[in-house]
Amino acid sequence: MGSALAHRPRLLLVEDDFDTAEALDALLSSEGYGVRWARDGAEALEAMGWQPDLVLLDLNLPDMSGVEVGLRIRRQSEVPIIIASACRPAVIAAAATTVDAVAAFRKPFEPLELLAFIAAQFADPEEDGDGPHPSC
Repeated sequence: MGSALAHRPRLLLVEDDFDTAEALDALLSSEGYGVRWARDGAEALEAMGWQPDLVLLDLNLPDMSGVEVGLRIRRQSEVPIIIASACRPAVIAAAATTVDAVAAFRKPFEPLELLAFIAAQFADPEEDGDGPHPSC
């Protein structure tokens, strides 16, 4: 990924919890991303026809594991996958490695951290980076 896109980035949100999905959808949409929500693995795999630019994947889904979804996505696409799960850190790390995820976040996570990571996925690598740097 890493290169600037000619269109509004499309994010596939794979999350079975309504409240979490609603909050993430609002957050991501407010930042200008196109968001499609899949409530389970089957919906997520079907939504790959939408050709998302990034997948935000929960591990605990009602019909199949997030790892299985990630592996099936990986068989057909190199789309960046970010794991977002409430599982134990070791489980999240193993899942991220298995599906070749670009990042993994443990719920609850800091929304601004997630947004910064997603924005970095779509940043133009040609930018020189000589501008002001945020302070810690």
